[in-house]
Amino acid sequence: MSTEDVIRRSTPGDYFRRRVPVVSSVPLPPPLSSHRSFTATINGRESAGTFSPPTISELSSFLHYVAGIRRMDSTDANRQKRFVASMGALHPAHILVYLPDEGWRAYLPEEHALGSLQVNAESSAQLLDLVDQHLPGHRAAILCLLSDRDLASNYYDNYVPLLLRDAGVLLGHASLVAAAHELAFRILGRTGTIAAESLIPLLPFRPFATGLALLGAGCFSGDAVRDDRAGA
Repeated sequence: MSTEDVIRRSTPGDYFRRRVPVVSSVPLPPPLSSHRSFTATINGRESAGTFSPPTISELSSFLHYVAGIRRMDSTDANRQKRFVASMGALHPAHILVYLPDEGWRAYLPEEHALGSLQVNAESSAQLLDLVDQHLPGHRAAILCLLSDRDLASNYYDNYVPLLLRDAGVLLGHASLVAAAHELAFRILGRTGTIAAESLIPLLPFRPFATGLALLGAGCFSGDAVRDDRAGA
């Protein structure tokens, strides 16, 4: 990793944000709001060890509040206002989701939809095996962050530390969203970077794998449950 200081370009290039190529897409159901208090959410946030598959409604709400677009920048279409902070409002990380029995999907925030993906079978098998080594039999949805090097380099020199920090903020925010919606969540870090970066053939940008996580339904601690009831 570069140890040089990140430098913002005085004049950005002409690169325009590109999305992950999908075969087809299916709209997600409308997201549901969380009714947990902030205190209950904080107390309920923990790295889960037990998962069951999330429902499509749970996945919809989670993805919306993690990466949904609130508005676009009127002067630069690459910059987007979302629920989470990002480097210059660029949000360079694409969220890929592996659903058991369904395969890999990409979250399309512009449409609030999931797009089906054609993937490299060998890379997929390697990545899934690495995740299973961390938590065998987890039954969770797998989240994979693939960041766009070209988008970052359009605005910054020595941008790699920014991509890593951006992903860390995104995963931290995601952990709180999961807790707010009573979902199980576990961050796995940058496991399987080579397999992740070769997962999708013919990407229209240079990928940089920035993190994996597990998401699912799960059990919460008794303290979190008592906090919720006390605030009801």
